[in-house]
Amino acid sequence: MKLFAPVPKLKFFGLVSRAKVSLVFFFALLAAYFFLSGGNLFIPQQAIFSLSFGWGALHNAFFFEFVQKSLFHLTANIVSFLFFALIVELALSGLDVLLVFFFASIASALVFLLLNPSTVLFGSSAGVSGLLGVAAVLSPRKTAAAIIAVVLLLNFLVVPFVSETLKAEEARLQEKQGLLEKDLNRALAGGDKNRAAAIKEQLGKAEKEAAEFDLGKLFDAVTGTDFWIHGLGAFFGLAYLFFFRREKFWHALKEISGKVKKYKSGRH
Repeated sequence: MKLFAPVPKLKFFGLVSRAKVSLVFFFALLAAYFFLSGGNLFIPQQAIFSLSFGWGALHNAFFFEFVQKSLFHLTANIVSFLFFALIVELALSGLDVLLVFFFASIASALVFLLLNPSTVLFGSSAGVSGLLGVAAVLSPRKTAAAIIAVVLLLNFLVVPFVSETLKAEEARLQEKQGLLEKDLNRALAGGDKNRAAAIKEQLGKAEKEAAEFDLGKLFDAVTGTDFWIHGLGAFFGLAYLFFFRREKFWHALKEISGKVKKYKSGRH
C-alpha cells in the first residue's frame, strides 16, 4: 500500500524544461541592460552609440540588439520576446529562436539602412517582430493569446511599475541634492572648510547623477521607434521560416487553410 500518491508534474515546469533557450536569452537581455547602465535606470548615450548598428559600425551586428534606450523600451521588448520566443521554441527549437532573432534583426537593419543611410539602430524590436511573425504562422491561436497577454501586462502592470520607479528615482535624486545643499550651507556657516569641501564633492556627484537621469529621460522622449523596422523584422522572420524550415512553413499554412475552410463550411 502506497502512503503517498505521486506528485503530478506541473505544466509550468515542463514548459521551462522545454524552453530553456528563450528563458536564458530573456535574462541575457535583462542583464545586458543593467550591465551597460552600471545599475542605473538609463544606459549612457555614449554606450548606446558605441554599440549601435550603422554603416560605420557593421561590427556591432550581434551587439546592437542588447541595447535599449530606457526601461520602457527594455520591458516592452523582453516581455514580448519571452512570449513569442516560447511559442517558437516549443514549435521548432531553441536554436531556431536565436537564428530567427538575429537573422530578422540584422537583415531588417541592413534594409532599413539602405533607405536611411545616416541612421544608427539599436534595440531588440526587429528580432522580436521576427519571432512574432514566425509564431503567428506556426501557432496562430497561441500567438493571438500571447499578444493579448503582452498588451495587458504592459499596460496594466509593467508600464505603471516603470513609471512609478522613474518617479521615485527622480524624487530620490532631488531629495539627495537638497540634503547635501543644506549640509553644505551648515558647514560653511560653521566655518568647517574640510567638511564643506567633502560635501561639495558629494554634491557634484549627485548633480552629475541627476543630469544623467534627466538626459536619459530626454533621449527616451526624442528617440522614436520606426514602424517599418518592425514590419521588416516580421517579414524576415517569415523569410527564415520559408527558406530554412520550409516543411514547417507549408505544414502550418495547410493547417491554417484547413481550419479556415472548416470554419467557412460550418457557417453555411
